[in-house]
Amino acid sequence: MQDLAEHEIDQMLACIDLYELPEPHEHALVEQAHSRVLGLFGAAPQAAAIDASQAGAAVVNNVVLSFVAGMSQQAREDVNDIFLYASLAATKKFPDKTQGEEWFHFFLKVMRSFGWLATGTAYNRYETTDTKATIADVALKILETSLLAAALPAATSVMMLSVATSALKTLQSKDGAPKRLFQRSTEGNDAHQFAVGSCVQAGDSNVAVVISFMAFERKKAPGQVLCFEWDLSSVQLCSGMAKIEFSARNYGRVRERIQEALTDHMLGAIEQFPI
Repeated sequence: MQDLAEHEIDQMLACIDLYELPEPHEHALVEQAHSRVLGLFGAAPQAAAIDASQAGAAVVNNVVLSFVAGMSQQAREDVNDIFLYASLAATKKFPDKTQGEEWFHFFLKVMRSFGWLATGTAYNRYETTDTKATIADVALKILETSLLAAALPAATSVMMLSVATSALKTLQSKDGAPKRLFQRSTEGNDAHQFAVGSCVQAGDSNVAVVISFMAFERKKAPGQVLCFEWDLSSVQLCSGMAKIEFSARNYGRVRERIQEALTDHMLGAIEQFPI
């Protein structure tokens, strides 16, 4: 991706004042008021450190992010910060979880405002011939379709799907802060929404994230939405997908302002875990 001109950087900085984030008392995710959001690392005492040379994952508000091995620590922090900012802004704008399509498109709008390039975007009613499946399986199928549409090298797509699969399996099988954060962020009364993203870094600067988004409605949903086997005929399920890319050099010009905005408005909404 090309470096942005000065006036484009100024436009990105101005966007920070356009979006509202939930105040801490509006959000149920503040478990440690003393923790600070300055990216993924060092966010909360319960977080397990992720070595930058290894694959890892994080729950960021209502997004499960996984990272292909080799991403720099700075790149991971940048991805987590901007995903947290954009997801919180979308939740503030569309807090009703029945507004999945509006949430998804506004989330992408915020990402674009800060220099991310979104391609291959789509939002549709999810159609399948399967009669039963877990929501985690459906999310991975959507991600696989999104990876195919992203036209990445085959080996890269395989790695990205692999780390996303490991992240969801770990999230399902282990209790702790990441699972609690995920459940609180995704569940409404009769509606649920969340995203799964897989990240890869090319060279020192460019980062690509392929995401799948799910929104579904069902009364009397179980507490463990990921691993519960659903009768898909009884679930109204929609899906979104996109490939989003950014240049770390460009984002570096607004990094500090994003971190300041997150610190001012939200604490404790990132939980990391090894996979």
